[in-house]
Amino acid sequence: TGQVRFGETATFDRTIILETPGMLREVRLDGLRPDEPYFYQVTLEDDSGQRLESDVLSFQTAAPRGTPIVFAILSDTQDNPAVASQLASHIWDQRPGFLIHPGDLTGTGSRKGDWTEEFFPGMNGLLSRVTMYPVLGNHEQDARHYYRYMSLPDPEYFYRFSQGDADFFMIDTNREVSPESEQYRWLDRELAASTAPWKFVVHHHPPYSSDENDYGNTWTGRGARGDLRARALTELYDRHGVDVVFNGHIHSYERTWPIAAGRVV
Repeated sequence: TGQVRFGETATFDRTIILETPGMLREVRLDGLRPDEPYFYQVTLEDDSGQRLESDVLSFQTAAPRGTPIVFAILSDTQDNPAVASQLASHIWDQRPGFLIHPGDLTGTGSRKGDWTEEFFPGMNGLLSRVTMYPVLGNHEQDARHYYRYMSLPDPEYFYRFSQGDADFFMIDTNREVSPESEQYRWLDRELAASTAPWKFVVHHHPPYSSDENDYGNTWTGRGARGDLRARALTELYDRHGVDVVFNGHIHSYERTWPIAAGRVV
């Protein structure tokens, strides 16, 4: 049990009481204004009477249209809380409005300890203050822990959101993404309906890559040069004028030239 205090200053003017005991809680804070900083503090008491209190922390609400945004991207934090913590600290130094995570948050998503002993301890300094929008990687294994710890628009494994003049479309490329699939048809509709000046798509597997590991040994022959399943989505990116597609999976930094119809332009 416990309480969440929050407000526009660290003196707090609102409190939500958690009367019913629970192991994992989701608390909704209503009446917030867009593009504003807020402060909060969580105080809990467990069934042995031990009192737990967080630091005074802050967060920023989403930016409306016409407002400049700054965001960070960090992927494949799996199995490396020390490095993830260092990167999270560097990201927080830049004070982004939100964080994009293109998947593989953990090494084994079905193992609770990968979340409680690695991911959250490594990322806590950032995630206690900055909203994270993730997609599923292959290492999450579509496990229930992902859905218990994340709070995303239904159906959670794909969704969209807006920040400033950008619309973001989040896709799960572990599932089917062919033109007949649910996600492909949804993405086609949502991209067509978007009037945002910027359109970004995020999914774990890269349609194009020079990686010699997952997509063929390019030291000894010709590789696939990317995920051929995910490449089916690029027809939608061409048709609907998607500006940038962000991916994870490849444990190195890559970027392509602008591509249309499968060719560099």
